[in-house]
Amino acid sequence: MIIVKLQGGLGNQMFQQAIGKRLSMYHNVPLKLDTSFLSNSDETITKRGFELNWLNIQPVFAKPSEINLFSNKKELLPRIKKFITGAKFISEKSFAYDSSFLEFGKNCYLSGFWQCEKYFSAISEVIKKEFSLSQISDAKNESLLLLINKTNAVSVHIRRGDYVHNKMTNSFHGFCG
Repeated sequence: MIIVKLQGGLGNQMFQQAIGKRLSMYHNVPLKLDTSFLSNSDETITKRGFELNWLNIQPVFAKPSEINLFSNKKELLPRIKKFITGAKFISEKSFAYDSSFLEFGKNCYLSGFWQCEKYFSAISEVIKKEFSLSQISDAKNESLLLLINKTNAVSVHIRRGDYVHNKMTNSFHGFCG
């Protein structure tokens, strides 16, 4: 089983889902999503929700007991379970591509952002299909979609909200005035 910790907004969650999907397909094991971090009440972190619900993925959410299998608790029983199952907790070491990611194994928990298309390029067609919209939310969006499909459309998004108003986020990322 591959469990991916979801954190951040839509883009971050898409990268996390994509690497999880790649590993689960490579090892032929289930992919489960850990959304517990999204309900984090830490005020220094921008509050996020589960953002993948508009896409054509079939999310399976990890149970607390499954997530606990990968914990680093010092108690004997969790350590024995971890040893027997070969469970590995993998934390992304840097933002650089890790070419050994397929060796993480078939029973691992991934914590990180994994923002490189090389992690899932081998299954790009699967990812494109899953990352298509499962539904159009309302009539206004449907009319915009029709307009976009009739022309060469370009979109520009400028993120300012938490970069401006959250002191911790601002001190890390900064912002353009």
